[in-house]
Amino acid sequence: VLSPDDEFLIMACDGVWDVLSSQQAVDIVRTVPDPARAATMLRDYAYLLGSADNISVIVMQFLSPK
Repeated sequence: VLSPDDEFLIMACDGVWDVLSSQQAVDIVRTVPDPARAATMLRDYAYLLGSADNISVIVMQFLSPK
C-alpha cells in the first residue's frame, strides 16, 4: 500500500538485493533527482560490489502534491 509519504519505488531483481540492502538502495536513489540515472547508479554499484546475477533496476519517482 502506497502512502503520501512515499517518494519512489525501487523494483530490482536479486542481482541488486544480493549485494545491497534496502537502505543502501534508498540512500543512493535519494542522491539523484533523475529516476533513470538513479536506476543506472544502482545497477552499476551492484556490479562493482561483485553481483554475479542478473542486475535489472527500475526506479519510479512519485510526485508529491506539495
